Amino acid sequence: MAEVLPKLGRDIALEVKILKYEMVDNAPDASGLAKGLEALKARVSLAKSGQHVEYLLQVRRDGSTWTLRRRFQQVSLMHESLRRHVASLPELPAKSVVRQFSSDYLESRKNALAAYLNQLAERRDVLNAAAAQDFFGLLEREPSLQMRSRCDPFLAAEVQEVTFGITSFVTDPSRGLLLLGASDCNWVSKLDTKITNIKLPWEPSAPELPSSQMTLWKELAPGSQSYQVQFCCRFGPALSSVALVKGDGACALCGLSDGSVGVQKLSAPGGVSRGATLPLLKHTAAVSALAVDEKERWLFSASKDNAVKVYDLVRQMVQCETHAPTPVTTMLFDEAQRRLFTGLQSGVIIVWDTSILPLKVMCSIPDTTQALSRITGMDYEAGSGTLFSSGKDMLGVWKLKSASSGSWGRSVGSISAQNVCTGVAWAASSRELLVSLATGAIVAFALADGTAGPSYSWQAHEDEITHMQWDDAQRCLITASKDKKLRIWHFFAPGRPEPSPIATAVISTAPSLLPARRGAASQMEGVPVRQTPTVSPPSATPSYSYPASHGPVTVPVAAPVAAPGCQGDDSEDDLTGWDR
Repeated sequence: MAEVLPKLGRDIALEVKILKYEMVDNAPDASGLAKGLEALKARVSLAKSGQHVEYLLQVRRDGSTWTLRRRFQQVSLMHESLRRHVASLPELPAKSVVRQFSSDYLESRKNALAAYLNQLAERRDVLNAAAAQDFFGLLEREPSLQMRSRCDPFLAAEVQEVTFGITSFVTDPSRGLLLLGASDCNWVSKLDTKITNIKLPWEPSAPELPSSQMTLWKELAPGSQSYQVQFCCRFGPALSSVALVKGDGACALCGLSDGSVGVQKLSAPGGVSRGATLPLLKHTAAVSALAVDEKERWLFSASKDNAVKVYDLVRQMVQCETHAPTPVTTMLFDEAQRRLFTGLQSGVIIVWDTSILPLKVMCSIPDTTQALSRITGMDYEAGSGTLFSSGKDMLGVWKLKSASSGSWGRSVGSISAQNVCTGVAWAASSRELLVSLATGAIVAFALADGTAGPSYSWQAHEDEITHMQWDDAQRCLITASKDKKLRIWHFFAPGRPEPSPIATAVISTAPSLLPARRGAASQMEGVPVRQTPTVSPPSATPSYSYPASHGPVTVPVAAPVAAPGCQGDDSEDDLTGWDR
């Protein structure tokens, strides 16, 4: 059995007690009407001044003891900060609008706060958060906690998109390729693009501004984690997922909101282009997920119309089509066992057998009609047959079993979450379940002896995390977010040199996209734009305009000839020849 690597974060043990509470009056001296106003403010909890209660805390750690004075307001601020970083928190005693100072009320409030703080002191993920360490005075007494330890994740590299938020990505470490799918995540910007794309009567065609793009990056040198853009395909519909086909006929694929699948060969010349779509593959609703079978050269596409299609990439035709009970939200393919996992909007996971066509349902997890939250992410460990799933407010662990009579899934455990979970990844080497949140944080749950508990959390992005992928061999985690950034995190691994305290991430930035609205063509600075020649407005010598990278080229074009019986001036006064 392989050695289990250490968990993320530090092991911190605390004992917290509330010794007593004291009434504090910091109201300024006043008289007359001002004195009455101060007395009123002393009763309003939102006021910063006036009479209030302070609690005397006793904190014990490793034989050392110290006392702290804290107000309820400080406890509330810590609670709000922790809510963004952890999956769930114990309930904080309610804050009263009007301050009450009766002895019975204050005693009950003291006991409720003591129970709340004791629950926090038992949580490893909470004590590894900077907000809790500052509240309990740990940062002041142990300055080493402010330094990164070897068990903390290290941000090794960052890839920045400059136009749209990243919705999906795929990596090919053997070739150093990184495929990013990005889409406009701002509803104001999406509305502006739709309005701008409306064709006006005096325009020859609609502007067709893109709302998504698929970008291929390549690592400059093996192990450098510095990437450069190879090409960029832009699409009008929104983009939900991407897939990478390797080997002969290698290409990049992306699912679009108009029901089609965008495609671009990896051998295509560099630059910016309008993306093409696969022939004979069209859904009646937006494509929600993609998966590729490299051995059979099949593409699995799922849509919001409940359809799951199998497309032959060599013959370029649909092999079969089946339907799920509800729309598919995410998809995972295990090539070794020929299993296709589809997570549904209803919270059910359907396992399909892809060894024969048409697809055959192996089992549904869970086998119940109870309404559940939609599946947002999945990960599968083929060796043990363990499936991990994340829902809107629930994490599930399942064991898949097969017999001659059929297959089924058995629930091993579940974890409730207060924050919205957007993805899940299983780190087998350290037996940790990594969960991404809509707040941009990542929470690690330690699985040991049949129990699971949150052990560490950190703020990985500034916005919602849309996709993440774990590489257990390299001990690294790749995350993507709506904040237009993809980040590569290194975890502790034997034999890997520890980064220096002043080490920073390697940043790769896409060429900036020039803003373009009606009447202007968009292009990326420093990257040639591939486009068809466009006819310039009529002039004395009509010509075709080419990209600046090709140099000035002028091709004479014959002037249009008016039809017989028609005058050059098409005013309303002269309608001769209108029927011709």
